[in-house]
Amino acid sequence: MLNFLLEIVICLTILYFLRKDYITGVAITVFFLITIPDALSIRVGSLVDLNAYRLILVVLVLFSQVNTQEYSDFPSIPVFSVFLLVLLSNLVSSSISADVKFSMNKFVGFSLMPFLFYVVLIRSIKDENDIELLLRYIIAGLLIVTILGLAEKYLHFSVIKYMNSDQYSMILSLNGRVTSTYPHPILLGAGLAMGVPLAMYSIQYLKRENFTYLYYITTFLLVATTYLTFSRSAWISLGICFSLGLIFLPKELKKYIYIMVLSLIILIYFREGMYNTIENLYESTFDVNTIKGSSYSYRSELWRVAISKIGESTTRLLFGFGDGSHEIIDLSGSLSYDPYRIVSFKSWDNEYACILLERGVIGFSLYLIMNLYIFIRMVKGRIQLEGQEKILIGSLLISNCIFLFTLFSVKMFSVQIVFLYWTNVAIAMRMLDMKGIPDEREA
Repeated sequence: MLNFLLEIVICLTILYFLRKDYITGVAITVFFLITIPDALSIRVGSLVDLNAYRLILVVLVLFSQVNTQEYSDFPSIPVFSVFLLVLLSNLVSSSISADVKFSMNKFVGFSLMPFLFYVVLIRSIKDENDIELLLRYIIAGLLIVTILGLAEKYLHFSVIKYMNSDQYSMILSLNGRVTSTYPHPILLGAGLAMGVPLAMYSIQYLKRENFTYLYYITTFLLVATTYLTFSRSAWISLGICFSLGLIFLPKELKKYIYIMVLSLIILIYFREGMYNTIENLYESTFDVNTIKGSSYSYRSELWRVAISKIGESTTRLLFGFGDGSHEIIDLSGSLSYDPYRIVSFKSWDNEYACILLERGVIGFSLYLIMNLYIFIRMVKGRIQLEGQEKILIGSLLISNCIFLFTLFSVKMFSVQIVFLYWTNVAIAMRMLDMKGIPDEREA
């Protein structure tokens, strides 16, 4: 009952702002999509979840039809054509799944919804003021996530407790690793790390009275809460963020990187517990006799399993087994680095390998082409732009690189991060179009 009431309140809030000021309503929608937990759902039947994300998207799509004005010709939307091909390929793969209903449910949640969201969002952005508003709500959403994460760590309070008892039991079993409103510490760390370059950009370029210090605080909390996930992938993501920041960001923002890195070094030096934690995780990563080490080797092993499984037939080689099929087909077998150990391979901690398994060579190739196209256009756009727009594209590019890296170490079952990624893409593509930077189709 509580989940149902919360979903209704969120949808009514979004609808109110969509009617009052459309772009503010869109920004608030983004805020909720990257903040609320997937535990906020109601089970309908045996497989389908009536979750808040789907209700929010229904409200947004229906209301957007009379408000969005940009790209009236849909094929002119950047990334539209290749994204549509990815969508159609995923649909074919799910339609031949061993459990079509289950795969279609996954297809709707992680393929169709992000596609509709991206189309509506990019058509809603009319100028730089809209982009600034979206960035403010992204930062606000991630700030709420960090606050809830800190409350989970130090006050032992989790909103998940009141939404999904099974997921809350999983949180209790993590021995203090923070999840906040995200489904796993690795995914939380990835989402927070993606927010760091955007928060640093906000400190310098979204200046507004009484807000600048809030952006400082948010940046610090994003980094601090990322550490509390105790995720090697998340820590490496921060390293990627800082490293790329020294390449893509101007000196005005590099100083924040130096400050944060220096602060981390001082904390590690004076807090023996932090140093020991990092040292132990590093050493165990390459030792297959430890849990951490075996998980590192296990992620590489998934490529072998995926290639072997789709090779069973031409159809599976081309189209895979359907979204979510890693949970329903028999993949049990021995490990190449431990042949006497038989595992089920139900946990796919490598999104790229999982895409190859579930969508085959065609779906896997299209997914890579889509993300490569986005990456290349953002890089080329950054080269051609000047001033603040150049720095914004650089910040978004760093954030997206963190997302793409994370896919090597985890199955992407956090729709919050997917929405954050496509928000970044929509802002970047719209900015490039507004500044007259053509893509290859127009060249």
